[in-house]
Amino acid sequence: MSIRSYNAACVRACALRNALLLPQDWEVLGAMSGSGAIIERLKTRGILGGSINGVLAAERAAHESVIRNASGLLRFLKGASAELVRCFVRHYDLLNIENVVQRIHTFPDEGTRPQARFYDTGPFGLLRSSTLDAVTNYPALGHALRRSPFAVAFEAALQRYRQDEDAGRMIERIEIAFFSNWVAAAERCGIRVRVAANVSPMVVFFRAKSVESAVRLKVYRKAESMRVGRWLSLVAPAARADACLELLAGGDRPGLAEDVLAALLPAEAIPPQLDSRPARGKWGVLGRTVMHATLGAAHGITFDINFLTGFLLRQMYQARELTALLESKDADVSVPLSAPGELER
Repeated sequence: MSIRSYNAACVRACALRNALLLPQDWEVLGAMSGSGAIIERLKTRGILGGSINGVLAAERAAHESVIRNASGLLRFLKGASAELVRCFVRHYDLLNIENVVQRIHTFPDEGTRPQARFYDTGPFGLLRSSTLDAVTNYPALGHALRRSPFAVAFEAALQRYRQDEDAGRMIERIEIAFFSNWVAAAERCGIRVRVAANVSPMVVFFRAKSVESAVRLKVYRKAESMRVGRWLSLVAPAARADACLELLAGGDRPGLAEDVLAALLPAEAIPPQLDSRPARGKWGVLGRTVMHATLGAAHGITFDINFLTGFLLRQMYQARELTALLESKDADVSVPLSAPGELER
């Protein structure tokens, strides 16, 4: 029954594998001296279209390929599996909403607002970029979201915003509402998110995202434990969530994110240290852990939801890594390369 449900979508995902960079590609990109050379290399590999010019356009195109490929897979799926894959597209709706909130909050005077950059999520998304281009205030944003899963969370967040004008708190409420829906979609597909021993790609992704948000809230925003606990309770039973909160109570320190994630995952799910270089950025180790989880589902065609979601997660994290690489090269900042391809050695 699984083969019958997923065969067409999994065959298509196999055909899309050329959208993923190989380990040798990452080595070449990391050795290049500028963002322009990287973009040209990506064009020759077929990762970017020939008309793409500039760092911002290249970053947007890399992420839009995730939208495009997820939308292609949705044409072969239905029911719970379609809802789960559709969340990959709607994740970019979430980023669009965050962009609008930050713009309205930071530039209340409409004449001073910078040009927005939106992802058009197409027929499988909720919000087209043209819809959000016209949004210049919170009531207009609420109107745009009125029939979406974000509507209730946005209205609750807006009430809070009127009290403290905290845009970060507004985004937090919308974001956790979205990820709650995504976790629920995964569970309807039979992915048991809160089972500790489960190390399927989506489960590891949800746990890494929860740790990222929990650490950011507790360490940088000094949020109360209840807000932090909401993220952890999405992916863990109460005992493990409490253990994570105890770790976070100790304050920031090197390796904190890794330790919190280790409290949520079995030891075999944590990738070995690749070498002595640190992972890029604060969340590099979390991204590598997600990529490590996808590799087991990436070989052959297994005709199940883990194969499909593993492919999309690999591409999504590749786009994130390319974004970091392009921006660092454009700014002429030397950073260690912790590319997803290195895990395939």
